[in-house]
Amino acid sequence: MGKSFCSQFVVAIAIRLILINSSYQKGIAERVEISTLLNSWKRVTEGVALYQEGIDPYTGDIFHETPIALMFLNFLITNIPQAIGCVFVFCDILTAYILYLAATVYMKETFDKQKKEMANYAKGIYNLLLNENDFNTAPIYVMSVYLFNPFTILNCVAFTSTTFANLFLSIVYLSMVKGYRICSCLALGLAVLQSFYPIVLIVPVCMYISQNSYNKVTSVILTLSVFVYTMMALLYLSYCIIGDWKFIHSIYVAILTVPDLRPNIGLFWYFFTEMFEHFRVLFIFSFQLNATLLYLAPLSLRFHSDPLLLATNMQQSFIIACSIVVTTVLGPTVWHLWIYSRSANANFYFGVTLAFATSQIFLITDLLFSYIKRDFYLKYGVMDGDERVKLKLLLE
Repeated sequence: MGKSFCSQFVVAIAIRLILINSSYQKGIAERVEISTLLNSWKRVTEGVALYQEGIDPYTGDIFHETPIALMFLNFLITNIPQAIGCVFVFCDILTAYILYLAATVYMKETFDKQKKEMANYAKGIYNLLLNENDFNTAPIYVMSVYLFNPFTILNCVAFTSTTFANLFLSIVYLSMVKGYRICSCLALGLAVLQSFYPIVLIVPVCMYISQNSYNKVTSVILTLSVFVYTMMALLYLSYCIIGDWKFIHSIYVAILTVPDLRPNIGLFWYFFTEMFEHFRVLFIFSFQLNATLLYLAPLSLRFHSDPLLLATNMQQSFIIACSIVVTTVLGPTVWHLWIYSRSANANFYFGVTLAFATSQIFLITDLLFSYIKRDFYLKYGVMDGDERVKLKLLLE
């Protein structure tokens, strides 16, 4: 296991460094599936150049990184430009290792919980229980999926700020399962400062940290207070760096109002290009609500006992995997047909991105269904064919 563990890191590092130092790096950095308005390295370099010339990089629609990121990236570009690739690779590898640690802690907690609740489980469900092999291999799988995910690799090679966002989120997960309130709030604050959407993670952070607290309400209030003060401190630090609040418009308003309609791997650009302007505000509220808060309450209520959901036993894994692979390959193909060959149009590319988004939805729903199904079988046992029919009729 030790050799396999180290070899995965060596191979992952080698893949990233080879691509970074190859002739493909520039082309990868310009791909719309990788670089967007909010994470593009090209925009970072332009913003840093403006800052070095004494021009506010947040004037206009070029730079969308945080002032803290501006200082850090300015240091990299100015002082150690030859080490930029190594910095991104280090952050990516560190993220994978932190996720491994988080999964290890979580699996240990789940294993201990299983021992305590064993007496309440139904008979004949031993194949659904975690064993020592699961305890050892699951964290390795988590790490491997991150290390060799094509989108993760390409984001690292393209020097997108998504690499740093992933690092912050991994620290949030590890701190959360460890019960480190301040570290969780600080990492989450940095992630939220970079992009608005991770703010929904404050709910599972509060829930997880309060699990072992004597007074859960007090724990939740304390966590929220620490997070609010952390955000205030980070925003004030950003203000001190730049000297004004223009960065808020460049980061948060740009995310929420969708001003840039250039095609990308998402879905917003197509809808807002096609709709009438007087419907824009309505659809902005609808899309942003769907992307952030709509599912937070029901999922939090249903999975309150397991805020960090990690489950297997998925039924549609092959179909989902094929869908993701096919759409990933078709995306650049259809883009070439549309932009360069002029033998396709925006509808073709949007169809691919829609299918890609749908496959991710299936991935999440299948994951949640597998968790609920396993939980049901642990309590009531595995049913035969006749019992399943009765249960289906009863649910209907």
